[in-house]
Amino acid sequence: MKLINTVLFYFILTSLFILQLPAQNHFQTFEKDPLKVKQVVLRNGLTVMLSENHQLPKVFGMVVVNAGSKNDPVDATGIAHYLEHMLFKGTKKIGTIDYEKEKIYLEKINELYDELGKTQDESARKEIQKQINEQSVLAGEYAIPNELDKMLAQIGSTGVNAFTTNDYTAYINSFPSNQIESWLEIYSKRFNEPVFRLFQSELESVYEEKNRQNDNVFAMVYEKFFSSFYKQHPYGQQTVLGSKEHLKNPSLRKMYEFFNSYYVANNMAIILSGDFNSYDLLPILEEKFGSWPEGEIKKYPKFKEEPFNGRELVEVNLTPIKAAIMGYRTPPNVHKDLAALKVINNILSNPEQTGLLDKLSIDGELMMAGINTETYNDHGATMIYFIPKLLGQTIEEGENLIKSKLEFIKNGEITDEMLNSVKLNIIKNISKNWENNESRALEMANSFVQKNNWSDYIKLENEIKLITKNDIVKAAQNYYGDNYLMFVSKMGFPKKENLNKPNFDPIVSKNEVKSDFYKSIETISKVECTPKFVDFNKDLKSKEIKPGVRLNKVYNPFNNVFSAEIKFGIGYFQLPILKYTADYLNVIGTDSFSSVELKKSLYELGCSYYFDVNGSELILNLEGPDESLSAALSIINELILKPKLDQEKVSKIKDDLKAIQKLERDDPSSISGALQEFVLFGSDSKKLKELNRKELKKLKASDLLYAFDQAKRHQITINYAGKKSLEDVIEAFKSNLEFSDSLTLHSGVNERSRILGSENIIYVLNKKNAIQCQINFNIEGKPLNNSDIAKIDAFNEYFGNNMSSLVFQEIREFRSLAYSTSAFFRKPKESGYNSLFNGFIGCQADKTNEAIDAMVNLIRNMPEKPERMEMIKASLIQSSQTDKPDFRLIASKIQEWQKLGYKQDPNSLNLPLYKSLKFEDIKSTYEEVLKDKPLTITIVGNTKKIDFKKLSNYGKVVIVKQKQLYNN
Repeated sequence: MKLINTVLFYFILTSLFILQLPAQNHFQTFEKDPLKVKQVVLRNGLTVMLSENHQLPKVFGMVVVNAGSKNDPVDATGIAHYLEHMLFKGTKKIGTIDYEKEKIYLEKINELYDELGKTQDESARKEIQKQINEQSVLAGEYAIPNELDKMLAQIGSTGVNAFTTNDYTAYINSFPSNQIESWLEIYSKRFNEPVFRLFQSELESVYEEKNRQNDNVFAMVYEKFFSSFYKQHPYGQQTVLGSKEHLKNPSLRKMYEFFNSYYVANNMAIILSGDFNSYDLLPILEEKFGSWPEGEIKKYPKFKEEPFNGRELVEVNLTPIKAAIMGYRTPPNVHKDLAALKVINNILSNPEQTGLLDKLSIDGELMMAGINTETYNDHGATMIYFIPKLLGQTIEEGENLIKSKLEFIKNGEITDEMLNSVKLNIIKNISKNWENNESRALEMANSFVQKNNWSDYIKLENEIKLITKNDIVKAAQNYYGDNYLMFVSKMGFPKKENLNKPNFDPIVSKNEVKSDFYKSIETISKVECTPKFVDFNKDLKSKEIKPGVRLNKVYNPFNNVFSAEIKFGIGYFQLPILKYTADYLNVIGTDSFSSVELKKSLYELGCSYYFDVNGSELILNLEGPDESLSAALSIINELILKPKLDQEKVSKIKDDLKAIQKLERDDPSSISGALQEFVLFGSDSKKLKELNRKELKKLKASDLLYAFDQAKRHQITINYAGKKSLEDVIEAFKSNLEFSDSLTLHSGVNERSRILGSENIIYVLNKKNAIQCQINFNIEGKPLNNSDIAKIDAFNEYFGNNMSSLVFQEIREFRSLAYSTSAFFRKPKESGYNSLFNGFIGCQADKTNEAIDAMVNLIRNMPEKPERMEMIKASLIQSSQTDKPDFRLIASKIQEWQKLGYKQDPNSLNLPLYKSLKFEDIKSTYEEVLKDKPLTITIVGNTKKIDFKKLSNYGKVVIVKQKQLYNN
């Protein structure tokens, strides 16, 4: 008996020892994994996925919840998305000075929202909303505004955000690797006993997000399409943002029920990609996240979607030009046919513009054609969209052209060369996707949400390689048959639902203290960060290969995919016609190759190209496997030397431009941009430099090629990122590209001089069908010395450049006047030019006067909160140490810096300046370049809801007609 007891004792002891073994023994790793993911499921069911990448001292972190808008209750749509917003508001320990006192008011608010949901009488509803507001104002006295955002900013976080999809919700940001324990501590508590404070004001922000979507014609088209496509499933019958009717009757109780049901450990994942040691990290993860509660996950019901009954037609009137989508049902995630469908879809349309649908666009048979896919957990969809030619082509003719391409694939007419080329390019793009932390993390998130083993998820590359022509034909016949949704939008302007501005008092909290939790974050010991700055001499190898032609080489540490930019030193600021030349060069061939043959010959090498243009440069972008560089350059050389004179392609460009102009001139956001150009630059506005209809009619291919000849005579900069040595790259370019013997040795113009006046002026443009007003605030800055940049950066952080800033807090958080708002100094692109202060608010039209008043008050009477300085300094210091650009951007970034007069990475110069910053630097910057300076405001929106008498208090009001903004 004693022996048995002894054995039992040692068995128990050994079992306990095994349970306490380091977590590294529990890691699951995967063969042939390019990301070297390490995965573990903690004892509470929480999934942890880690991928190390030591190129930069940076980490991208995600918390993923396997619940999205499809999980919304039928009577409370939008709740998953609204909850995402509320989880920025803090917990019982974060974002409050005294939760026990605050709770009294929050509980009353909860009861009032339940009462509101049961009340139909409008006057009674207004009285309840007034009571909610009163209680919210009282609760706000205990809130510490944006404390979560401030903590994340202090540890150097960037890109702090979240998003909700149909299937899942994610919370994301990047941060310095030496702050990883602080990040883990913050996120481990962020979802622990959350408190949905500031509920009423955040609801108004969600309304504004909904308004913004409703002003976007393509968002409305997609919403209507999916409501017809998914007849049963919430993918179509509910929207991520929810119905306005449900948003008018929100329920805190239902939101807490949603949180408690889905925000449980066994339904969530922690995903990290970046500079860390996984084996060191896992014990910390177990300690901080192992106590998260697990729960019973509701089994999601099945919503069967029947096949379409032949061609099912749905017609709407939503767009300024006629357009159509052909929708086909495809399988959900983790299906054996997805690899074949990916190949088919790339045969139809691909990023390299060599697909069958791309050819229809390039050859002018359709104005536009392409493909979008949505692969959800429960169902999939392929959307083939097209825009017929503006004149003389019907929707039915376009539809038949699309169907002929589908028949081509279903009949097995694709060649082996076409199939192999598509597979080669898909694999190249998969390889590129692993280069940065964010892409890695998002792929891991997709694997988790799909409940797909990572080893199966990364088999796609191998599955693509094994796809045969028979697989393609079988899948195309199965999924792209005669049963589909034909969704047609004819010209029309949809009626938009307007909401009235609520008569609520702002919920203003003046608490600038830190919670005990925030203070504990500051005490966490951190490994000293070793900054990684760009070294102009080591990170970039540079050599002049002939007078006026300089080649820059950056090493690619990830794969064998090169990228190259060939920059001709003149852009559309000096030669406006280059804007059209770039479009023309993208669709023409040469004397020997048609455009399709040219793209095909490069595609077979795994390569692609496109021309782009900006104010100072015409740029030829080239990409592909390093071993194909010389062959690709040889083909491209013919395009540079012998571009075809092709007037038919000019006609295609003209039609495209007419369509784009129609779309832009109906979109409030685009009109706002045009008004900004007009006000800032007058006759030098980019929109006024565009060709009008008469000028377009006269445009000839010879004009465009003459402009290209002019560009080729300017100095050339070549930026190459890849694995080849500098000598080999030089040899490849010298042997395969021919350059002009006489080049103009000066750079293109990067900046234009602005014409902002010396008085306060408000320019107003009426867009009667817009729900939101787009408002910009402009103040001319001054030429910046590089020694001033640190102060400007500090001012931007403080004033309006992030979610912990004055502008975000005062305009969105407290007053709910906008979903999107910001304000900061934009630095010039070239030394000698002024900076520009630009603020922005997108808000409901009837909030315009109040929103302007709030922004102007901040500009004229900036609140002083010196207690924020510590957070601002820490944020700037931490982020500057990890701000090294991705390797593909290093060459261009160095060139940008050099134009500003830098001879080394600005971060290395600013870091010591950040450390010595004082609040007086922010204050003096404000007083010197902002406080009393002339203010120019631009407004685009429905002017019927604007009080012009109040508007005149801000300055002289000038009414602008839309036709003034464009070269008509």
